[in-house]
Amino acid sequence: MSRGVKIYIAILSFALMFALGTGTRTCTQREQSSNHRAQERSNWFASLSGSFDLKLKETSSDALESSNSAVDENLKPADMHPTDNLMISQMTEPPVVKGVYLTGWIAGKTDSFQQLISFINKTEINSLVIDVKDDSGTISYTTEVPLAKDIGSTCKKYNPEKVLATLQANHIYP
Repeated sequence: MSRGVKIYIAILSFALMFALGTGTRTCTQREQSSNHRAQERSNWFASLSGSFDLKLKETSSDALESSNSAVDENLKPADMHPTDNLMISQMTEPPVVKGVYLTGWIAGKTDSFQQLISFINKTEINSLVIDVKDDSGTISYTTEVPLAKDIGSTCKKYNPEKVLATLQANHIYP
């Protein structure tokens, strides 16, 4: 076999091992491999909040009015089914929502999450969008859904009740 053919076979072998190996990691392995990236993100948030003061300003007061006028008046809420055990706490929606996206891993890392909350409290950001399911379809918190348990599609990355309580305490719209 020529040297070129051997190199080609080696490259294909590594590509196949990579493709087969990326989807088989357990939740613990994913968490361990993400520790380094989470630490880098944490350092980035710390440097970001310390290096400059971010101020987000609305460029036009007409932006909100034009977005509200585009709402269809004929839209009706979905059918509501009463439940006995449902408790909803009311949180007034801010007039202008300025949000940040957050992965489940960062929501579960207490130090990174607290740094982000601190950053949000210093700026005009007033909302967080947090993953409940990641790109691979894995649910980011412990659930009692039988199918999700049966197929192993849950991975406890964060506690939703704790995260929502923190957001509510800091007046951040979830």
